[in-house]
Amino acid sequence: MEQDILCTKKRVIWGCLIGAVVLIFVPILLFAGYFYYQTEIKERTLIVSHSPNGANTIEIAEKGEPAFFGPSSVRIKYQNDHIDQSISNDGKTLDDSNTSIKWESNDTALITLEGEEQFPETFVFNKKNRKFFKNVQIQVDSNTLLTSESPDHKKIIELREITRSQGQKPNRLLRIYYGEKGSKLTKYKEYNQLDRSYEADQLRVEWTNNTQASIRIFTDSDVDSVQIAFNKQL
Repeated sequence: MEQDILCTKKRVIWGCLIGAVVLIFVPILLFAGYFYYQTEIKERTLIVSHSPNGANTIEIAEKGEPAFFGPSSVRIKYQNDHIDQSISNDGKTLDDSNTSIKWESNDTALITLEGEEQFPETFVFNKKNRKFFKNVQIQVDSNTLLTSESPDHKKIIELREITRSQGQKPNRLLRIYYGEKGSKLTKYKEYNQLDRSYEADQLRVEWTNNTQASIRIFTDSDVDSVQIAFNKQL
């Protein structure tokens, strides 16, 4: 009798311990599994785009949710193939404004990913290539900051801030176009020592004569210059 009572007490104690472990760890495991699914696995479609002839379809979906203001994961899909990328968007939920797909033909498209904390990132889709998606760097924006005419008003210099998608540095640079006034400006020089944004009051054009000018670039601690000679061949 005493041995039976002792065995019964042991079984009760072990049963209580096992029950306590189950009550403590099962909710933790369930929460961990739910958190993993929400942040890593769950997909939410952001954009679906069809080629002009409707034969090809590209889909971009957000994978999971950003955790603790981290980057968001996205998956770019075509048929059974895909690539996974990230978008730094200050931890905010993505929407279709963070992605775009522009078809250049029925078999090629330009895909852009954008976020509040990054430069746009661009990919070229080409159905005919072995790898459908290729990361590329392109110009995504051009902002004219300053224009200046020569003393005889026949020539012009135009300073533009160029923004490029993610890739080889720099992502921002100053491009100095020059040519005959009223013509399409094709000649230019680039100033890319600083990967930063420029303001008009940081720039000055000083004409030496009708065919030569000096571009003065003011920074917080220095002054730099770029020389322009209209009669000099590139």
